[in-house]
Amino acid sequence: MTESEPRDFTSDDRMAAHERFVAAQEHSGSDYTSITGEYVNDRLVLGCLDEGLDVPGGEEVLDGIEAFIARHIAGLLGEATERPVIAQDIGGGVGVSWLKLSAYFAEPIAAGRLALVVSNLTEGPERYLQRNYPRWYLTQNAWQRIYDLYETYGDRVHYIEDDFMPTANPAVALPNGRELALRCHTDLAHEHLSLTNWSKIPEIHILEVGRRLSRRGIYLTDRTTTRYGFDKDTEDEARLRGIIAARQALEKVYGLQKVTAVEAGSFAGEMLARLIFKGSEAPPITV
Repeated sequence: MTESEPRDFTSDDRMAAHERFVAAQEHSGSDYTSITGEYVNDRLVLGCLDEGLDVPGGEEVLDGIEAFIARHIAGLLGEATERPVIAQDIGGGVGVSWLKLSAYFAEPIAAGRLALVVSNLTEGPERYLQRNYPRWYLTQNAWQRIYDLYETYGDRVHYIEDDFMPTANPAVALPNGRELALRCHTDLAHEHLSLTNWSKIPEIHILEVGRRLSRRGIYLTDRTTTRYGFDKDTEDEARLRGIIAARQALEKVYGLQKVTAVEAGSFAGEMLARLIFKGSEAPPITV
C-alpha cells in the first residue's frame, strides 16, 4: 500500500473473519439471496424508462442497467484500441446479464475485441445450477430459462474464481491465444450486492478494483454499504470505516472521479441510483 492508502482497519480478527467466510463458501457454497447475476430490474436512474435493447436470436431484452452497460460497451468498441474491451461482473453468480450481453455482442467477442468476465469467490455457475436453489422468486420455468441461457452462451463468457486480494492478477485467454491480465486493463467493473456488501475487508478488496481499472475504465457499485443499508455491530463499524477510506483512496490514490449524477444525455443532472468511479479517459456517463 502507498502512504495514502488505508492501513489501520485490517485487524487480525477481521482478516480471520474473511478467511472463515471464504472457507464456509468453499465448504457449503454460496448462501447469497440472489445468485443469478441478472440486473434487468435495476435502474441507473430511478424513473428512467429508456428503451431496452433486443437480444438477437430470442425473446431476451437488455433493460435497465443492462442497457446502460451495453451502450457503454458499444461506445468503447467504437474507439480505435490495440486491445479488447474487458467488462467484469464481480460476484456475478451464473451471470445472466453477462450471458445476454454475450448474445448481443456475438461478433466483437468472436473477433477478440470484447471479453466478458464473471467472477465468483469460490465457485462457478455449474455448482449454482446443479443446486437449483429453491428461491421463492424463481419458478422452475425461470430456472430452466437461466440454464438454457448458460448452455447456449456460457462458452462466450469467461468465468473465473477471483478473491480480489492484492496477490491476485487473473487473466483471460483471447481467441488469438494471447492472455490479457485484468489489472490495468478492465474497462468496466460492476458489482451489485457482492464485493462491497459482503466483504469483511473492503479496504483491501475495493482498492483492488482501483488497480484493475484502465484509464478509460468505470466502476459501478452500490450506494449502500451492506445488504440492508446499515451496520449492526463492532465488526461492521470497522468495515464501514474501511469502505469509506477505500472509496476516498480510489479518488486520491488512483485518480478516479466519483460520479453521482448523469453527465450527458436526456437525463443529464439526474442523480444516479448507483455510485460510479471513472478513470481519467472514461467517456461521460450518459443516460
